[in-house]
Amino acid sequence: MTGMMTVAELFQAIDTDTPPVVIDVRREAARLESGRTMAFALRALPERADVWAPSFAGCRTVVFCVHGHEVGRTCATILAREGSGAVFLQGGFEAWLEAGYPTVPLLPGSAQG
Repeated sequence: MTGMMTVAELFQAIDTDTPPVVIDVRREAARLESGRTMAFALRALPERADVWAPSFAGCRTVVFCVHGHEVGRTCATILAREGSGAVFLQGGFEAWLEAGYPTVPLLPGSAQG
């Protein structure tokens, strides 16, 4: 079973000497609808996880989707299979927003991977 991290744990982890790699794996429609993301998050398309996951072998990663359900868990499982110390964000981006943690607007034409 893939592990998870709470939003409070992530907020603490990003302010350390060795922060995890944080990956926004929300489906594109949901991501665009929100118009926001975490400033430190990379973007990766969940439907291409088999392609990009090997790039994170040996890295500690946290993936987030909208609610911390299927998309995030699936991507974390694929990352773990490829050798990443991967977890998904419990409650997803919605939990991050509800907790009042910082976000930034999406950049126009932001890269997708």
